[in-house]
Amino acid sequence: MTTSAEQAAEAETLLKQITFMCVSVSFAFIIFITPSVILLIGKVHWQQYTMYSSMKAVNNLFVYCNHSINCYIYLLINKKFRKEMMRV
Repeated sequence: MTTSAEQAAEAETLLKQITFMCVSVSFAFIIFITPSVILLIGKVHWQQYTMYSSMKAVNNLFVYCNHSINCYIYLLINKKFRKEMMRV
């Protein structure tokens, strides 16, 4: 049997892991999505240039990277998620 102090320590550790995971996912989102937002804001001015379509393609790649990196962040940070992935 675990004591209430051990349960509290385990709950606090889990809360720290989840908090760090959420902050990491949010930070990755900001990094990967910001260029797309900037390009969207400047679309009216930059659409006439040939480089715009290349930049749009690069920004789409960043968006896809943002979606794909979340799983790796979960695997690196969350021990429970890692265990469940190994089980599956």
